[in-house]
Amino acid sequence: MSDAYRKGHAWHPLALQNQALPKDRFGLVDWAQALRKGVIQPKSSIRPGDGEPPGLDLDVVIPTKSDFLDDVIFPHSIHTWWLGCDSCHPKHFVPARGANPMSMREMIQGRHCGACHNKVAFPLTDCTRCHAKPKSRAAK
Repeated sequence: MSDAYRKGHAWHPLALQNQALPKDRFGLVDWAQALRKGVIQPKSSIRPGDGEPPGLDLDVVIPTKSDFLDDVIFPHSIHTWWLGCDSCHPKHFVPARGANPMSMREMIQGRHCGACHNKVAFPLTDCTRCHAKPKSRAAK
């Protein structure tokens, strides 16, 4: 295996260091912000003639099992700006309410959200990017 081949299969943060790409609070590229600002214009396919996905403005609230950890808000909109539905459904997520029990352990192992996050999307350690919906607390 050549050195060029090995280097082509790794993350190269220095290659992005001096680019005008917006960064998140960890100093990593904030791809969603780059898209919103028009810095990047990703295509959902490299095949000529493939149309762009229609996009879906739907937030899904995923309740956590914990009483103290905020629930997750999954925004379809940011994901469907550059991914077709078949990127996630049904391989990573069955498109039905309650059909996808998941845990952070499984995500760390590359399942569910972990298929992209921790790899090409922001890390799973940026908890509040997803755990953003405060649990409704009943008055005692």
